[in-house]
Amino acid sequence: MDQHEQQNNSIDVMLELSRLVSSSLDLDEIFARILTAVRQLSGADTVSIMLLDPQRQVLRIVASNGVAHEHVEHYQFRLGEGIAGWVALYGQPVHINQAYTDPRFVPLGTPQDATLLTLPLRVRERNVGVINLAQMRTQSLFNPATTQLVEIFASYAAIAIDTAMAATSLRSMAACERITSLVLRAARFKFPVAELVQHILNELSTSLEQAPCSVYNLTTTGYHVLATTDQSQPIRASWQPSQFDEEQSAQLDASEHEVQRRFTTPDGTLGWLVVHAQRPRRYWQHAELDLIDFTAKQIALLLTHDHLVEQQQQQQALHIAAENNHQHVLQETQTRTNQLQLLHKISLRLNQFHEVEAVLNEVAYLLHHTFGYYQVLIGLVEGEQLIVKTGYGVITPADTWFFQQHFSLYVGLAGFVARTGQTMLVNDVQHEPLYVALPELPETAAELIVAIKGTQQILGIIIIESTQTGSFRQHDLQLVEALAGQMAMVLECIARQAELQRSEELLTQSERLRTLGELASGVAHDFNNLLSGILGHTQLLLNETLPSHLHHDLQVIERAAIDGAATVRRLQNFAQTNYALPNGGVDLNEIVSESIAITRPRWRDNPQSHGITITIRREITNLPLIAGDGPALRDLTTNLILNAIDALPNGGELTLRTALVEAKSSPLCEPSILLEVRDNGIGMSPEVREHIFNPFFTTKGQEGTGMGMTMVFRVVQHHYGQIDVISAPQQGTSIRVYLPARLAPPRETVGAQIHPTMVSHSILVVDDDDAVRQVLMRQLGRMGHHIVGVQNGAEALRRLADESFSIICTDLGMPGMSGWDLIAHARTLVEGIKIVLVTGWGAQFSEEEAQDRGADVVIAKPFEARRLQQVIAELIR
Repeated sequence: MDQHEQQNNSIDVMLELSRLVSSSLDLDEIFARILTAVRQLSGADTVSIMLLDPQRQVLRIVASNGVAHEHVEHYQFRLGEGIAGWVALYGQPVHINQAYTDPRFVPLGTPQDATLLTLPLRVRERNVGVINLAQMRTQSLFNPATTQLVEIFASYAAIAIDTAMAATSLRSMAACERITSLVLRAARFKFPVAELVQHILNELSTSLEQAPCSVYNLTTTGYHVLATTDQSQPIRASWQPSQFDEEQSAQLDASEHEVQRRFTTPDGTLGWLVVHAQRPRRYWQHAELDLIDFTAKQIALLLTHDHLVEQQQQQQALHIAAENNHQHVLQETQTRTNQLQLLHKISLRLNQFHEVEAVLNEVAYLLHHTFGYYQVLIGLVEGEQLIVKTGYGVITPADTWFFQQHFSLYVGLAGFVARTGQTMLVNDVQHEPLYVALPELPETAAELIVAIKGTQQILGIIIIESTQTGSFRQHDLQLVEALAGQMAMVLECIARQAELQRSEELLTQSERLRTLGELASGVAHDFNNLLSGILGHTQLLLNETLPSHLHHDLQVIERAAIDGAATVRRLQNFAQTNYALPNGGVDLNEIVSESIAITRPRWRDNPQSHGITITIRREITNLPLIAGDGPALRDLTTNLILNAIDALPNGGELTLRTALVEAKSSPLCEPSILLEVRDNGIGMSPEVREHIFNPFFTTKGQEGTGMGMTMVFRVVQHHYGQIDVISAPQQGTSIRVYLPARLAPPRETVGAQIHPTMVSHSILVVDDDDAVRQVLMRQLGRMGHHIVGVQNGAEALRRLADESFSIICTDLGMPGMSGWDLIAHARTLVEGIKIVLVTGWGAQFSEEEAQDRGADVVIAKPFEARRLQQVIAELIR
């Protein structure tokens, strides 16, 4: 079998598992599916299922594939006998070849040189049987991967078998109650006995999957039918019982089984209850055999009642006996019914909840109010602690003080279960050394604790307390374990939904930021054009001979235009359209000092005027110059200081700290610079902390824009850093910004003034903005070149066709023909022409991308005259 076939086989087995667990409660059908799937998966020559009779401690074959029919009846082992008996006793698989070499091997139909694989069928820490696989064609062991899959399959098969048996047990108990009710009717009313026996047989047949049932009583001429449900063949007028042990079923022929039960009435009347199996080699479960025994006894009671009614004797005694019997069965059945109803109710309700607290409260409430337990508590595991979240009984959700306690996983029964996942049923806590009494529950006498097991970990526990020793039974354990399994699925589903919701919120935030980015990008382009005109004309004037005071004013205008360009770059950063990495040399300590100075009116002057004092503390470490965007980091620091001031309405302390962080201690996993802004103010709730970076989210009402922390987050992202927020209500806030400690590149040395070249070149300037076009033409004209200016691409192409130009300086976004289209046409018309792309969109694409599309150099607006001179000089060199 190649790898592809093995994978397909594994998928088939898993599908078979799913069907076994969820689609069928018919035990014979489950046996058939197990045999087919195991043989298909393993390729074994024979496969057999042996179940353990817990009363007689004997294993026998209940289903097989490939095993000779004559061997099946003889293939029985006592617990511990043979390989199958050993596996059933110790719960460990056995995998051997050359079977005769194993001292445990008992040759009952299996060749001595066969390869055997025997696996336990184990569920809830007990063995219900084994699966035997044998292959005679080869003496090699089964493939390890196959063995592992069969072991996994065996665990699910055990669950399927146990579930089917449990369902049969419930059906049998319900049938017992109905049959008991029929018998009680006979105690109250006079009915023909044959009619009542017929009703009882109908109930029995229904519970046994319509198996034909008959009752024969002994008369002077032999056994004759009293009642039957077998309508498929004529009623046998006379009948004789088989010679066999009364406690076992007898095989009459290869196609039919009968279960025969003898009953005797007090007057000595002898009778038989006979149940026929319609399927070949049907497996009779203990619950079904118990039901048949119970029915036989009830029929005997009914016949006795009929005799007593006829004799008008002992009527009261029969009534009392039947009533007691009814009460016992009714109590057991009612308990099971309540449990099933509770499970069904919880299954329907739990899926309606989307919060963990609501799920826990609902389960605790239903357990307490349905079964009247003294106390129900439910806790969740958080790290090494157990946190009790809710409870009903003596302690209720109103007792909030109790649910604030944390319990160690290494103390008490609860800690043991939360740590190991092992269920603990203690019917007398006084004899349990692990039990630790709670002062709040002094009357606890018995305790049942079940783990809530998730897919990967233990999520929490369910604790049930009782005031009576011996209160808990196996069905209580099964109920709570089933309930814990449902809770685990719901809690994990809620966790996945919460994760999905967070992802959707992040996606929504990203979409909002993208929309804002598009708006910011357009604004940035328009500002770049305006600043180009302002900066260009200002620098032209600075080259003129002017009075000193005018020269100083022009320098202020120049500085404002350059700072405006930095603001535009930050807008482009926010828009995520600026592909250029920040590479200016930044002294973070200097930025901290400048930011403190800029915000001084807010943290000193304004508070002091209201009698409030805010103290600024600096914890500064010597830092190297790092690559970054100085104006952007200055805005970041200023925003963080202003937010911290707003969190100190009654004054307090604001600390700014810088530090070098080693790679192993940095969340960036590389050497980093830390900037921390910390205050001891009002702090933030988890809800506020979760949304502070969302656009337009503010806690300041009309005074806030909701964009400050969003811009801070963008600046950190642009520097490939990380920002952490640590805050709690009334416990202050610490915001830590980690930036990569990349060294700033060496500053370019500005050379001597570039003088106008002695060789004049013809330059074509293309820009639809008149102010920008005029600035370009005047600055290039000062260099001694012949300049021609046009305002669109079509006019530029006409000029190129008629005149000779060495260089084109063109804008990108123009009406009609874009700069990219003009560059493409120009390359076709004029070979070797130099092209400079002068655009307000310059930060949207890289230099390499522009060169790939035909531009030699990109100059981003607004541009300085010196930069323009350097570019032209390099192009004509």
